[in-house]
Amino acid sequence: MRTPHARFRSCGALAALLVAAWLIPPAPGQDQDAAVTPVAVLQGAAARRLNAAPDDKTAPNCIRTGKETIEWDLPALPAGLYCFEMRVRTGNDDADPLNVVCRYRLAAVGADGKECAPVGFEPKPGCVPAKTSKQWPVYVGDIVSTAPLSLTEGMRLHVTAAAPWLNIDEVRLFPAPDRYRLSFGLTVAEPRALFRRGEPIQATLSVQSFWDAPGKVPVSFELISPYGKSVGEFKVDLDVPAGGIVAQPVTFTSSLNGCHVLRMHAVYERPGVAAFEYTQEIPVGVVSVPTADRLALASPFGVHPGGLKELYQSGFKWVRLWDSGDVWAAHEREGKGKFDFLATEEKVENFRRAGFEVLAVLAYSPTWASTHPEIGYYVCGGAPFPPKDIRDWQDYCREYMTRFKGRIRFFEVWNEPNTGDAANLQSGFFRGTTADYVALLKAAFEVSRQVDPEIRIVGCSGTGDFLAWTEAVLAGGGGPYMDVLSFHAYTTPSSPEEANLEGRLDRLHQIMEQHGVGKLPLWNTEVGYWQDRRIGAWPATTEQLLAKAPAGLAPNWTSNWPFRPIPEDDTAAFTVRHYYLNMAKGVERLFWYSSITGGMPLLCEDGSLRLSCFAVAAAAQELDGFTYWRRIDLGLRRLQLHLWESDANVKGIVWHADRGTRDVLFRSPAAVSAVDIWGNPADLARTADGVLVTAGRDPILITGPAEFFDTARLQARELVFPVDDAYVVRQVDPERPVKNHTSPAYHGDRRVFGLPSVGDTLGWKLTGIMPGAYQVEVELRTGDAGNLYGNLGWYEVTAVSGDVRTPVRLVPVDDPARQAKAITTQEGGDRAYGWARSETPVQLDPVSEVHVALKGGFGFVGSLALREQAAEGKPVALPKLASPPALDGDLAKVRDLPRFDVRSRRQVAIGVADPFASTSERDAWQGEKDLSAAAWAATCGDVLYVAVDVTDGGGLFPAATGPYNGDCIELFLDLRSPPALGTPAVGDGVYQLLLRAPRGDATETRLDGRVPPGATAVARKTAAGWGAEFLIPVSGLTSGRQLGFDLAIDDDDTGQGRKTQIVWHGTRENYQDPSAYGGCVVAP
Repeated sequence: MRTPHARFRSCGALAALLVAAWLIPPAPGQDQDAAVTPVAVLQGAAARRLNAAPDDKTAPNCIRTGKETIEWDLPALPAGLYCFEMRVRTGNDDADPLNVVCRYRLAAVGADGKECAPVGFEPKPGCVPAKTSKQWPVYVGDIVSTAPLSLTEGMRLHVTAAAPWLNIDEVRLFPAPDRYRLSFGLTVAEPRALFRRGEPIQATLSVQSFWDAPGKVPVSFELISPYGKSVGEFKVDLDVPAGGIVAQPVTFTSSLNGCHVLRMHAVYERPGVAAFEYTQEIPVGVVSVPTADRLALASPFGVHPGGLKELYQSGFKWVRLWDSGDVWAAHEREGKGKFDFLATEEKVENFRRAGFEVLAVLAYSPTWASTHPEIGYYVCGGAPFPPKDIRDWQDYCREYMTRFKGRIRFFEVWNEPNTGDAANLQSGFFRGTTADYVALLKAAFEVSRQVDPEIRIVGCSGTGDFLAWTEAVLAGGGGPYMDVLSFHAYTTPSSPEEANLEGRLDRLHQIMEQHGVGKLPLWNTEVGYWQDRRIGAWPATTEQLLAKAPAGLAPNWTSNWPFRPIPEDDTAAFTVRHYYLNMAKGVERLFWYSSITGGMPLLCEDGSLRLSCFAVAAAAQELDGFTYWRRIDLGLRRLQLHLWESDANVKGIVWHADRGTRDVLFRSPAAVSAVDIWGNPADLARTADGVLVTAGRDPILITGPAEFFDTARLQARELVFPVDDAYVVRQVDPERPVKNHTSPAYHGDRRVFGLPSVGDTLGWKLTGIMPGAYQVEVELRTGDAGNLYGNLGWYEVTAVSGDVRTPVRLVPVDDPARQAKAITTQEGGDRAYGWARSETPVQLDPVSEVHVALKGGFGFVGSLALREQAAEGKPVALPKLASPPALDGDLAKVRDLPRFDVRSRRQVAIGVADPFASTSERDAWQGEKDLSAAAWAATCGDVLYVAVDVTDGGGLFPAATGPYNGDCIELFLDLRSPPALGTPAVGDGVYQLLLRAPRGDATETRLDGRVPPGATAVARKTAAGWGAEFLIPVSGLTSGRQLGFDLAIDDDDTGQGRKTQIVWHGTRENYQDPSAYGGCVVAP
């Protein structure tokens, strides 16, 4: 791909410099940069143009091809330091009129012909480029040098630029301010400033003085981690000789992967001269991924090298030779049989020596072979057209494959051939018919089998609507002539999930199956994101990108694809999520576009790596040797949890692709480890209930046993399931389909699905929820302006769990912000939309579904919300006793009271992988005989009595500290009055009584935790386990008084700590959340 927004290309010399710097301006009153009048002005018309073609008649100040040098003789000037301004063409892009400023270089040439190190340029502060009114408008403005040059009499100036069609109208010279008499250069010699984790990060600071006396310069260095924290600091006083240079080596180490920043800060003071401050920063990368030669051949991580002849080692295993000059039009440019593969030969040898595998692209006819040689193209005339003689194509394919036999095994036929067609001769990478393409594919395939049966032909290579193109190629007979089917699934500027990558890949599989090629390997051979240049060593922020968006287009920079650049941290997350989702859908390779070509580079202008490279490095390291296994469905489409497996372990990768974060609780005590997006250790929140992971934009990679991941559940008091996550349970009339509607004029700011026919039904699968009682809320078309909830009777809501169907009666919600409101537009017709809730809580679990069916009218359904509730329908009645029972451990006296059973697998909060599966031998909880309980409760005046009979088949091991760490009863009470009763916050009136199991035959009476005043208890051993009784004074225990009540039993069978917890009603979070307690009411 080549975008119309080509931006920055790193030349080799610049990439080696790896310097990103700025100088802090002096404080008010100090020496200022701005000089009012230049000491010399060099006009473009007076320049000489060097290295131009003999027949090139372009103006002397024009760089036409990017290879010319513009030269001026200097006028008589005093020897010294000078800064420069130039009036030049600054850009050609409405979205960024400064996009070529960084290409300019200026150098001084001595009488001996030797050129000094060039200086670069940056936009002049406060100077806005002006757009010309020519036929091909460009931007013209002033730019300033980033450093001074030392000039002497007789020198010449050279200006170059690595871009075509650039003009230098004027060069102005100014005496450099005093602060430029010290020049600093912070560099690293390591290619791409990329280091392996643990090895020394070595840099050099060079300081050149133009002062006439020596001086001492205190310098401090700091290495900043990817998280913005200091990794190390170093200070030194440098003695700089008069007119000389001193070099200071700097060494740091970092145990962290990712993009670091090395910062230098210096202060220079001289008597009688104001103090000057200097700061330079350069990006430094650290990775621990193995080099390409040590990565598995099955690695999915591929990249485009662009113009690079040697590739950086950051987790990529494959390279695709595209936009690199390695095409037919270059290989056989001069005529039939006149082959030139030298450049390709050098690259392939370098790449393979470094461990990379190569995908070559067969494309672009040379002028002499093209069906339309008269039509110009950037490669050569006629390049995007099919050849006029298919035999020329066959001969070229044979030559290419034969020369690289054993070194290049995969050849792709053309690039994005669906971007043009035979009817439009002026646009597209391939301007032929589908039949023309199939003919090229067939010829390449047949030649490959003649040259080497091991060669594999990659075909289709469509972009944009690649589905239609793929279907056309397969329908046109192309299927038998490809070994791999390729496509380009770009999603920029959106995330892959937002751009429906998964749905597009599902459809691609369907098309392949329909045409009998369902088993062909799939490769995504080109994907990328538009990124803006960095601000110094730091990536551009969202705010900075937004500020550069043209008025009327923001946040976009252009009205056409790819619309706008996105921040580097977003790009890093989207990049690896692309890889993960492609792998999940059966794609074997994905090639990122590109290293240095166009507006989607993986490298910065200074040659260092962008953030995406570090994310890829971590992913490649973590998944090396692993194969994709399956996705765990947590009920939310944008909450992704995918598993990869190897012989020894499982990797789980979790992220949330929507706004905000989602908490996922893994209800397992298994030992696991995790790394973040950069491959650095990630701290996991370990609670009494398991491991809590907050899933957000950046994927988290977790390593652990397979059973750990099956315990994943959504952890939230309120869950919203978007209507896009629903599925069509029933569609009565295909002519009137159940489909989505998003028009604000008709439906307001919401997305809804229409149910046009009675019986149409939408459903949500609640796979990832925690079991419990929920208030069910549904967003609906509820009525009209005259009766906001008049249409609730149109809908039938049902909670479905297996064969059990529970009707849910809807009533208006209490929250005014969610209540129904009418759409008062003409299109809206006063229809009302809002939320309705279940009249009573509904018991739901991970195998439940919620269905919304239409009983009348024309219904519209939006999202589903679930709110965990404190009570299940009706509170349990507490009988009254005539007098308080004695705390003697004899539980026979309570057998006639109503009983609370705590013995169901569904009540096990800690100790099972899945509360709704059958007991597994891997579970800590092994059934009722292992741990269960019966409980009774009653009132007597202002005293609450509770008795608990615990069955424990594993012995009693009360904990010395932290009662819940061993055998223990936890009694939870919420004695607050409404409306505080049942709210999530723990405060006055909320109690947690902890009573340890007895040791041996002794009794236990000590209560820990949050204990009500005057409460007493006793625990004694029984034949099956142990029993306990509680007496708790509670004022106001009159008839009808409601209170929150719950009971948890902790179990330790080894003396090594709690292995199991079983809870009557709530969750393992009872200790900090009273809203899940059961409800009790004092009987009349």
